Amino acid sequence: MDVAIVSNPIAGGWHPLDLPKFLGGNEESIVLLSQAMAEAGFHVEVYTTLRGRTCVSNEGVIYRSREEFDPREAIDVLIGWKARDIWLHPLSAKLKIHASQDVEQAFVIGADRQVDWYATLCTYHTERLAWLPVQKRVMIPLGVDPAEYAPAGEKENLAIYATSPDRGLEQVLTDWPRIRDAHPGMRLLVTYDWSRLERMCGPSGAAYAKRLEALCLDDDIERATYDAAGIKAAFQRAKFYVHPINNPDADLFGFGAMKAQASGCSLVLNTLESGFRDMAREWIPYFDWTRGRIDAQVNPGFCQPAISWKDVVEKHWAPLLRGEVAHAA
Repeated sequence: MDVAIVSNPIAGGWHPLDLPKFLGGNEESIVLLSQAMAEAGFHVEVYTTLRGRTCVSNEGVIYRSREEFDPREAIDVLIGWKARDIWLHPLSAKLKIHASQDVEQAFVIGADRQVDWYATLCTYHTERLAWLPVQKRVMIPLGVDPAEYAPAGEKENLAIYATSPDRGLEQVLTDWPRIRDAHPGMRLLVTYDWSRLERMCGPSGAAYAKRLEALCLDDDIERATYDAAGIKAAFQRAKFYVHPINNPDADLFGFGAMKAQASGCSLVLNTLESGFRDMAREWIPYFDWTRGRIDAQVNPGFCQPAISWKDVVEKHWAPLLRGEVAHAA
């Protein structure tokens, strides 16, 4: 069965061979999902903002420049990965799936005549897309292989901030003097670089980067950019994963938090009303943690343990692609 995955345009371009170095969560998900589909017997081609625009084959998957996608080709399955624009043109694919990764405004008018399924990430995400036709919704998680992130050795007195700097880092850095006093000897590790904020966000990004620089002066705050192996090791070292999210819609799955949880980190969050609702087994309220409390609360909404990409394909994507999932009445 032929499967085409068309991604959203990605600023600056990227390349699947960057996976061992570092990829953002969106691109990492595209690579690992497509590889798992290929291993399950599907013929997968990915159309994306490919750096260099040269067709490349990697781990059984073919990657092409987004401009090479031909909507007239009668392929078996078309998956639009955050790619809303493709639904605005006539398409010849037999099965068409919009894999939403955002809280999108209603674009269903017109597009709904073509889309067979809308794939969402979690219960919170589904609720935020209430305009989707109920009979066409299907919830499919992202994959995190617990074995790859299993705890290793004794935890350090270390808190890790490992998500985009615009999602709550300024809050952590502002509160750091109080956090440090409440947790003697604790260090903070920040793994995301903010040097690209100006290019990504313009003047507002540059101003935000300057504020972060001014707050990031303490000797017990470490900034580091890791490759894939390095970030896994950092999760395994850290005792706390801290993420006081300032926009719940910006983290609809809790990808980093799920990796941290699989590594044995305690999750320090300011709300469960986000992608964290489904995947956090336990959590420490951020406000309490800044004052020295480390007793975790059980999350009654927990319903999505970490599963590998192989299981995501086997349990969710493969039945959908093979027509084994019925539309809700």
